Amino acid sequence: MSETGTRALATETLPADTYKVAAAHLRRPFTAEAVKWKVQTGTLVVPYIDARLVIERLNLVVPHLWAEGVPDHPEIPAYEPLAGGKGLLCRLTVDGITRFDVGSGYEGKGLYSDAFKRAAVKFGVGVSLYALPKVFLDKGKGQLKDRKSGSKTITEITDSGREGLDKGYRRWLETTGNDLFGADLDHGDVADSFGDVEAEAETPAAETPEPTPEKLTDTKGKALIAGAEKTYADLPKEAKGAKGLTPAA
Repeated sequence: MSETGTRALATETLPADTYKVAAAHLRRPFTAEAVKWKVQTGTLVVPYIDARLVIERLNLVVPHLWAEGVPDHPEIPAYEPLAGGKGLLCRLTVDGITRFDVGSGYEGKGLYSDAFKRAAVKFGVGVSLYALPKVFLDKGKGQLKDRKSGSKTITEITDSGREGLDKGYRRWLETTGNDLFGADLDHGDVADSFGDVEAEAETPAAETPEPTPEKLTDTKGKALIAGAEKTYADLPKEAKGAKGLTPAA
C-alpha cells in the first residue's frame, strides 16, 4: 500500500471517541513541512512545533474530548503562575483525564504556549520529536550564519541548513519514526508556512543576573578576620594540624 493510502486509512477512525483509541494518533509524528528548527546552543539545533499545531492535532483527533483546565472543576485554573514567577503551570484534560506540566524561560504568550505544549506532550503530542538524534550543523559548510542584534551575536540556520534538516527528518521518518510512532499525520502544512507568528516572535525571558557580592568595609573585614582567628584558636590541637588549615583559611 502506498504511503498516501496508509495515511488515509489511518485517519478513517478519526475523530476518536475515547482517549484509549486516540492515544496512538496523538503521538504520531508530524510531517517535515510542519516541523520547525532552531539553534539551541552553539551548533546544536533542535526541532519544535508551535502551539497552533498542537491545537490542530487535538482538534483533529479528539475535538470533543479536550479542554484546557479541568471541566468538572471550573474553580481550578487552567493556567497557574508558580510561586516566585519562575514558571507557569498548564492543566490539560482529554477524555476526563487531566495532566499538567510547567512552561518556563519565556514571557507573555510564549510562556503560555510553552506550558500548553509541555502539557500536551503528557498525552503524546510531539513526543516523537524527543526521539530524534541530536543534530549539529556546520558553519564552515554554510549551514549556519551569525548576525548582530545590538550587542548580541545571534546564530541562525541558513536555507542550506534547513534543506539538510528537512532531508534528514524525512529519512528518519522512513527508517525509524514511522515504525516507532506510526505514519506521520498531515495537518495541511506547507514548507515555510507562517505558523504561529506571535509565538515565534516571543523571546526567552531575560536571565536573572547573578547578585553582586557585597564589598566588605574595613570594619566588617576586621571583624570577620577576628572571628576566624578566634575560631581557629578554639580548635583542638590535632585539628589545627590538618593540611591547609590556617587562620586565613
